[in-house]
Amino acid sequence: MQQESTADAKSDDSFICGVVEGFYGRPWTLDQRKDLFTKLQEWGMNSYLYAPKDDYKHRAYWRELYSVEEAEHLTTLIAASKECNITFYYALSPGLDITYSSAKEMVILKRKLDQVAQFGCTAFALLFDDIEAEMTESDKEAFQSFAQAQVSVTNEIYEHLNQPKGFLFCPTQYCGSRAVPDVPNSEYLNTVGSKLAPGIDVMWTGPKVISRLISPASIDEIAEVLRRKPVIWDNLHANDYDQKRIFLGPYSGRPSTLLTKLKGVLTNPNCEYGANFVAIHTVAQWSKCSVDTALDNQSNDAISADIKLEQESRSGRSDDEDVSLPMHIYHPRLALKKSLQLWLPEFKRTKSMWGPISKPHVNNVPPVTFSSSSQSAVACSSTSSLEEGGTSPGSAPMPTAEHSSEEANELASDATLTPCLVDGTESAESASMVSLDRVAECLEPMETVESASSASSQAKNLDVEYVDDDNNKESPLKEEMSSAPDHEEADVVMESERKEEEEDYQLTVDDLVLLCDVFYLPFEHGPQGMQLLQEFNWLKLNSHLVSSNPSKLASSSSPEVKEWHQRAEKFDAMSRALNRLFTRLTYINNRELLYELYPYVWDMRGVVALLNSYVKWLYERSVYELCRRLHIARLGASSCDVEKTLHSYPDLLGDINFGAFVTLSPELCFVVEDDHSVVGFVAAASNAKELHRRIRLVWIPEMQTKYPELFQCSSTEEANIPVPLKDLTVKLQRLQTEDLPDALLTYHPSQLKMWLSDSIIDHSVSKRLLTCAVAALRAHGSSGCHVHDVDVFSMEFYSRLGFVELKNITHGQDVVFFGRIF
Repeated sequence: MQQESTADAKSDDSFICGVVEGFYGRPWTLDQRKDLFTKLQEWGMNSYLYAPKDDYKHRAYWRELYSVEEAEHLTTLIAASKECNITFYYALSPGLDITYSSAKEMVILKRKLDQVAQFGCTAFALLFDDIEAEMTESDKEAFQSFAQAQVSVTNEIYEHLNQPKGFLFCPTQYCGSRAVPDVPNSEYLNTVGSKLAPGIDVMWTGPKVISRLISPASIDEIAEVLRRKPVIWDNLHANDYDQKRIFLGPYSGRPSTLLTKLKGVLTNPNCEYGANFVAIHTVAQWSKCSVDTALDNQSNDAISADIKLEQESRSGRSDDEDVSLPMHIYHPRLALKKSLQLWLPEFKRTKSMWGPISKPHVNNVPPVTFSSSSQSAVACSSTSSLEEGGTSPGSAPMPTAEHSSEEANELASDATLTPCLVDGTESAESASMVSLDRVAECLEPMETVESASSASSQAKNLDVEYVDDDNNKESPLKEEMSSAPDHEEADVVMESERKEEEEDYQLTVDDLVLLCDVFYLPFEHGPQGMQLLQEFNWLKLNSHLVSSNPSKLASSSSPEVKEWHQRAEKFDAMSRALNRLFTRLTYINNRELLYELYPYVWDMRGVVALLNSYVKWLYERSVYELCRRLHIARLGASSCDVEKTLHSYPDLLGDINFGAFVTLSPELCFVVEDDHSVVGFVAAASNAKELHRRIRLVWIPEMQTKYPELFQCSSTEEANIPVPLKDLTVKLQRLQTEDLPDALLTYHPSQLKMWLSDSIIDHSVSKRLLTCAVAALRAHGSSGCHVHDVDVFSMEFYSRLGFVELKNITHGQDVVFFGRIF
């Protein structure tokens, strides 16, 4: 019965199904709109609503007539829609400054729409979204309410245009959260329902501006108030409120039973036209269904599909067996797979684009808070809540929200620089992909933004050198295309260098599934996106299993440790899969589509690569090994004896040179890797005086427990300590008694230490590593740093980096300080 009633409801072709171009940002081109009309016809859709916010004569300057060139453009567009049997709705938004009671204003409004009618347009819309509910004094004298004023103007225009078959009205209260006080008791909505001409359809976005779910009960409620079935203006895939996000997941959260309760659905998708294939095609699939798997679990087919797709969610991909359902049953994941099969050929179409591709850059750096209570963890950005105002059925003015993947823009995209992060906080990946906590709190995607006020004033002055990707072992352009020439940051592969025809460089459906899963929907992640988050969080929370604590080395073969390493390998494989996607996308023939997707994939790849390097850092004791290796190499002839002695103290050099920093100031520690291991580090503390106080309070007691024999005597001459260890013992003991001169801290309050492997011959590596540390110190309010206890081996190294010897600093011991002001 349900299937028959749904078919009857749409049998007269009165169901409106299509796309609204209603976002803020660069409008689609004429060729893109023509392509859209062809696809809408092919997929059985019938409508297009023209309402781009950046057509100023649509909204801001609605009174102005179109010029000859603009008229020609619209005439061509309307003719193209007719050729594809697509109803072209022209929308006008006069609500910003119209005087409803003015006869002159009505003449101007009618003249504008008459002009568009001359272009061949036969369907229209008046939009009154995102305006203040205030009227002029003359309007208050003419109308009893704001709603009555809008209804009066709309009805008059409707009659002036001879009651066109297609006429849409967007109310100011266009969703449940904006109804005052609520939908049933809204005087505004009740006036619209009772006074608006019956032939005019009313648009509605659901419970929210961007609705996670639209229930049949909520539609029954608004339909009763409006006295007609609403047309859904759906912002599920809109991304104009956040330039860092794009939504490639399937249409979901709208049960098929809505089809009998609605007059139509128009999706307002991503600003990037080419990225909307899945969004639009899955709406087309949904509009032809009458059973939804989420609601009709009596269907054995639906249950079987749910079980198989649940298995897919756990494994990250589906089995080779095809999961299919009858045409009248809609399942988002199956709809996605059908769309991807059709989307794949689009990537192979030859389309050209010109100009540079730029990955997203951050304008404001959100403040970052740290906890020093633990040795490992991840930085977290504070957030604050905004009122819902300032958004529209066309989503929100761009931009409003920025997410914490932006915090690392220049650093996160280079996996060779890995911050030693702090514990108990949100991962960069989970922040760059919208938090699921927002769903529980009933917040809209644009309602949570980063609080950037305090840090942005400091960050604007940061002169951070960009760290390129040349040494990134995760980079597919290095790993898989070593013979290819280097490219500038903003370049893409040139026409002559494309390798799409080679099998290793061909994009697959599995690649597209991964692409969609990491850029899914505002309120949920795809299975592989969730898997990335879950695996990283598990690895981070269980990093104690593989930490460098000697007491835990005995359990290195335990099942828990083996599981940690297995899951780390799995996370590494997921990172490599994202790199393959990035590589293959770079070589596609459809350069227009590449230009639209490239910034997002670049950014996501960089964030995941950063997290992957962090996971490796958790269990690779490479920094300590680097300290030991460099120390032995510098001793030359006596290195054999030292190496034998240090075998009993494998952590000693690391503890002296790096351990205190990574324990007490982990947010300011960075490492640099080559293709095999860590080859350098920089460690810093913004407040050197506080660092040394905490070393005496916290670090020294731990070292006394770890190396009791090295602290037994006050003098190393008297202690029974091997000769190769005596100098190291002095350095270790000095940590508990050393005070820094006040004259040093006046201009150089921060302390820094950097070691690099002798195998690094490129001087730019040390400069870029220092740039990261300096940028972090400046973000913490520091203006200068010093290097403590510089030896003869490192004087030239630090001098080359801009440090100078501080000869006027006196100290009780024979210690050399080098400093730099920034």
